[in-house]
Amino acid sequence: MIGPGWFEPTELRDYLQSQDVLGPTLDWKTLGIHAGGEGMAEIRGLLLGGGFYGYAVPSMAADSGTVWAGSGGGYFKTGYVFFKMADSLPP
Repeated sequence: MIGPGWFEPTELRDYLQSQDVLGPTLDWKTLGIHAGGEGMAEIRGLLLGGGFYGYAVPSMAADSGTVWAGSGGGYFKTGYVFFKMADSLPP
């Protein structure tokens, strides 16, 4: 999966635009790219899988510097198959 994402952390933006950090000239960009994926496999009735996601905003400039924002994470899933339809079994 890949597509547009929206990132509007008001407290972080206000902090970065404060006079002590980057200043009010920081051009905060809220539109970025969001990407991720997920997968799963069944091994003898045991389900194993996981996924990931990430978000990146283009670099943002101010008179006193440049900042880049991003976030991401991942996860692991496990489970067990209790019931399987007969027509879904391989021949």
